[in-house]
Amino acid sequence: FMDDEEEFVKFVMSRPEYYHISKSKIFLQLIDFLSSGAKSTQVVYQQFTNIEAQDLDQMLDTLVAVGLADKIFAASNVLFFATPDAKILIEKIKKAKKQLLL
Repeated sequence: FMDDEEEFVKFVMSRPEYYHISKSKIFLQLIDFLSSGAKSTQVVYQQFTNIEAQDLDQMLDTLVAVGLADKIFAASNVLFFATPDAKILIEKIKKAKKQLLL
């Protein structure tokens, strides 16, 4: 039986490209935001006004490249959404943090 922290560590160790992302508060906020449903680039920009658009574009591209986000082209919009792995990552991080606070 593994505790929540061990599960998180095992999950990230099996996917090393997630490690640095899991340490970044802003990346995690972005993944969490995308986890609630597909968002257009414009909506992402509006949610994260403290980050330059080109930086957000790079972050979104990074998430797509490592498999934590995907994008679809709909009409004149590009929509980004969290992949199942992203949702698992967020869930495991939240559980591990909760355990550490106990």
